[in-house]
Amino acid sequence: MPDPPGAVFHAEIREQPHALRALLEHDADFARVAATARERGTSVVRMVGHGSSDNAASYGVYAFGLLPRWTALRDSITLTAYYDAQLELRGSTVVALSQSGRTPDVIDYVTRARRAGAYTVALTNDPGSDLAGEAEEVLPLAAGTERAVAASKTYLNQVAALGLLAAYAAGEGRPFGTGIRATADLLEELLPALEPLARAVAL
Repeated sequence: MPDPPGAVFHAEIREQPHALRALLEHDADFARVAATARERGTSVVRMVGHGSSDNAASYGVYAFGLLPRWTALRDSITLTAYYDAQLELRGSTVVALSQSGRTPDVIDYVTRARRAGAYTVALTNDPGSDLAGEAEEVLPLAAGTERAVAASKTYLNQVAALGLLAAYAAGEGRPFGTGIRATADLLEELLPALEPLARAVAL
């Protein structure tokens, strides 16, 4: 018997607090990657992704701009992967966002960026993916399997991960991590109360 409409999405929203806590299990990796980016003289953070991953990068622009005060942008995959624009990428840190780690042109962008001298970081749920293999570093999103079309756990963890990386680059990683944990606790507390309100609106 098939799941009722929205059941999978609903179940995955309920997993969001656990997903955030799982992300924090990789806290040391975020600290290490941020330190390496600083050591390599990062001047620009270039974030690439599609759909909700690209949307999460919009938050990253603010996180990197406000915390370590680095220039950050949602970069054009098309210019590099399709037009072969050969932009100056040396001195940049590239953060590639992909739930599956299998998005072909994101992988191509990372391959070219690494060859051009950028410090490349894959932010993905699959540390064994092709994207992870092409990047110098892998930061696990740790959101778990996404079955719903809307990648709710992944999107939330992408936003949290970008903020955590930016915070470590600014020397503020520990308090930011504490904030993520507090957010997970609040979500766990509030979701049961919000569900009937959302159901009433939907009906």
